[in-house]
Amino acid sequence: MLKRFIRLPKAIKAAWHWSRALDFNAEGDADAALLELDAMPISGALRCECLILRAVSLSEKSEARESNILCDQALTGLKSMNYSEDEKNYISSYLVWLKYRNHGQLQSPDDLTYELKRLELLLESTRLQAVPKHWLLNFPLRIHPDWKELN
Repeated sequence: MLKRFIRLPKAIKAAWHWSRALDFNAEGDADAALLELDAMPISGALRCECLILRAVSLSEKSEARESNILCDQALTGLKSMNYSEDEKNYISSYLVWLKYRNHGQLQSPDDLTYELKRLELLLESTRLQAVPKHWLLNFPLRIHPDWKELN
């Protein structure tokens, strides 16, 4: 029982920083979002979400190489997460899309065809109705064929 109370302040701090990082990201303030993520104690399932938000923020700052590295780390870590298949497909689609978007900054068409084919397959296998709302709100993938039906 005492351990739960000891962890409570850490959980509150993480939630506060996470919420602020999402708000800053939504406002387009990537620097502030990254500062909030740096100040946040990260553990468990939140690690994957933090990697994704950090990758998005770095991409917004035109730091495509670093963003792609984090995308790859999140894709690797996603395999061990306890998410549904639809969640994993959605998150994977979002990360592959982000990497594709970063290619414009890097101007390197090396594996662009592979990424596009991978994205197409992931999008086809993702049912948006089965993806929790927080993923759709925090990491919108508007290129999904069913996105308009959702709104």
